Amino acid sequence: MITSSHVVAPWRWPQHYPDPWLRHVCERHTHYTVELRHADGMFQTSLELAPRSFHHPRRDLLAVLGFPA
Repeated sequence: MITSSHVVAPWRWPQHYPDPWLRHVCERHTHYTVELRHADGMFQTSLELAPRSFHHPRRDLLAVLGFPA
């Protein structure tokens, strides 16, 4: 699954999220799931994703989340 880094790891982007509490959060505090929906928006299912995300080292244009093995 591909998304923006600031969506799944806001603590990496303090310029976007100045909230002080985010300085105390990191990846070990996260849990990733994805919802699949029908074209009309009706919920279909949700899936657990792997607990680790992969980010571009300097840009907010990419984060990759994977499905567990």
